[in-house]
Amino acid sequence: MISEKFKQALSIIAYTLGNSQIPFVVIGSTNKLLQGMNVEPKDIDIDVHVDNLKKIEHIFKERLVQGFEQYKTKTKEPAWHVVVKINEVEVEFVGEKETGIYWKSFLANEYTTIKVDDLEVLCLTLEAEMEADEAKGRFEKVAQVREFLKKRT
Repeated sequence: MISEKFKQALSIIAYTLGNSQIPFVVIGSTNKLLQGMNVEPKDIDIDVHVDNLKKIEHIFKERLVQGFEQYKTKTKEPAWHVVVKINEVEVEFVGEKETGIYWKSFLANEYTTIKVDDLEVLCLTLEAEMEADEAKGRFEKVAQVREFLKKRT
């Protein structure tokens, strides 16, 4: 079950990015939780195109924890991020190019709409999330998703 703090943070993100016409998709453990998996996210991970990351940094400048920077990935694809705190919840905005492990899945329509109370957010499919985990060498997470999907069918 998603906490009220996480719900409120997601609502602020969806409203703010929606008004700024910045496409985004929820990834990581919050995505898995929203799709019914039994996980406890420590933060919210949001994937965007890298071209929008500086805009996000500016939009959330009053909540900034870490500014725009490239970070080391476990794949050959580069990624950048901006970290903010919304409603006491850390939010990491990950920016990728079209070939990034998450953004390419988003561009291929590998996402689903999840309703959280009255809010609808786009979440990467669990299959696409599993592929990303595999590309990053997170095989335990791959097994968890695979087991969840097996039980769901």
